[in-house]
Amino acid sequence: MEQPAIGSKKLAESTISIVGLGLMGGSLALALKPYVAQLHAVDTNPDTIRLAEAMELTDKCTNDLGRGVSSADLIVLGTPVRNILEIIRELPSFRPDGCTILDLGSTKRQICQEMSRLPSKFAAIGGHPMCGREKSGLPAATAHLYQGQTFLLCRNDRTTIMAESLILELIQTIGAKAVFLTPERHDILVSATSHLPYIVSSLLMAQASFQAEKDPLAWRVSATGLKDATRLAGSNPAMMLEILISNRDEIIRQIDIFQLEMETFKKRLVDRQDVTLLDWLGDVQQQHEDYLAQRWPE
Repeated sequence: MEQPAIGSKKLAESTISIVGLGLMGGSLALALKPYVAQLHAVDTNPDTIRLAEAMELTDKCTNDLGRGVSSADLIVLGTPVRNILEIIRELPSFRPDGCTILDLGSTKRQICQEMSRLPSKFAAIGGHPMCGREKSGLPAATAHLYQGQTFLLCRNDRTTIMAESLILELIQTIGAKAVFLTPERHDILVSATSHLPYIVSSLLMAQASFQAEKDPLAWRVSATGLKDATRLAGSNPAMMLEILISNRDEIIRQIDIFQLEMETFKKRLVDRQDVTLLDWLGDVQQQHEDYLAQRWPE
């Protein structure tokens, strides 16, 4: 009997295997469970597997990659970037018949390059949902995490029309909004809008902690400004290091620009260029309002 073309099944007919039941993978599992034929998962953490089983989250949950993806029509890779790259290289040995692959990694250039090297029986597309929380792991997962959020997609040499159609159906089902861009453009943009903000947030936290070590009253006199500005510093360090390493060159470029802007700001402050500073602060305030109106309209 002739096998259906890779990616030709509708979501409701498909077996989905999610590799990595952390915040992103776990939230995807919660959102997809009612809408797919079978939901399988792979995770190396025994506690995560036990929790998934207690929640009756999946039809099958295992720590064995080969077993977990053996019958999948679509494999979703929700692990750190370095693991995603390793798994993509291993998949042909586990699935010589091919399947469709989507990843949830935070950088795309390396991943899409690796996807393009897959055998022709595979279909693949790079993905990056622009959502998350500071808390990590399956206990932090929520079925509504993707609702109304942007889901970035990057085509590569293994992207097919049928696979793309299946992924778009998945994105629509979880309530997200698909946006296509190249892997290179993706990594440039997220270095400025996601990765640099994490670094700045972490440096602010370190600066405030240094002040608090000298004067413990610092925490008492802090308000929501510090809390809001350092929110990203609460992210998982190991996960964030993986992201920073995988987009190192673009992040360094953003840091160089940021340092120049900081030096300019400092010089204006030292030289008492108060009118110039006021104009600049007014411009930034307007930029913030424009950003909110475009990205987070009420």
